[in-house]
Amino acid sequence: MSLDITEALEDSEADVDAKTSSGLDFFVVGVGASAGGLKAIKTLLEGMPTAPGMAFVVVLHLSPKHESNAAAIFQPSTRMPVLQVTDASRSSATTST
Repeated sequence: MSLDITEALEDSEADVDAKTSSGLDFFVVGVGASAGGLKAIKTLLEGMPTAPGMAFVVVLHLSPKHESNAAAIFQPSTRMPVLQVTDASRSSATTST
């Protein structure tokens, strides 16, 4: 079975107003995982269009002593820009952090 993410996005846009209580005019998608979920997140990103009109925030369960290489791991899986967030940051649509 193949997931057509573009079709799913078009369907959701028809049904849901993207204006949220945060005042943003795009969705912010939160994805969480431990190290075992890296492949699933890469698969999700590979299926996304270049400009899906939403921001993705990926939170990984890592030891505080472990430096994250998430941006370098995920960037080859997507055409969206991937940023490593280390402090307060403002999201923008089509950015995976």
